[in-house]
Amino acid sequence: MKPRVGDIAIVQSVHEADVREINALEQRIVKSEDDADAKLWEQARQVVNLLEAGMTQRALAKQWVNARTGEAYSQAHVKWTLAAFEQFTTQPRPRFRDAYNEVANAKPSNSDGSGDSIRFDFGAALNRIHDVLIKTYDSASGFERKQLVSDLRAFLNTIETRKYE
Repeated sequence: MKPRVGDIAIVQSVHEADVREINALEQRIVKSEDDADAKLWEQARQVVNLLEAGMTQRALAKQWVNARTGEAYSQAHVKWTLAAFEQFTTQPRPRFRDAYNEVANAKPSNSDGSGDSIRFDFGAALNRIHDVLIKTYDSASGFERKQLVSDLRAFLNTIETRKYE
């Protein structure tokens, strides 16, 4: 049949099928990312549950294996996962990786609100604690020494089981 004047011709681009495929892939990518984000929040919730049930961060880190590397995660990773979950409780939550990165890369600020960084010298603090303990231990009787060691072990165990360091 010969086209007549006034007939409308529908022209399909040679690229239309490719553009449809790109858009279909885009939809599948967004769905996959949304699914992965929901799984990351669920995983963080399970981390919180384990820690609340009494598992230590260190113990969890040793057993939690990165599926890409086959290596155990660090205790810092456990801490940041916990902090991200606890800090971002409002709905809708940000993407988990954004929340995690915000927590993991946070800069400490001065308690006076100035925002100036404070550098805590953990080694120097441990040296001061060590000096006090040695003086106390040296002046203590046998029973007092045993009690001091017992108290110190209980204190260190408390630090180990804390959620935040």
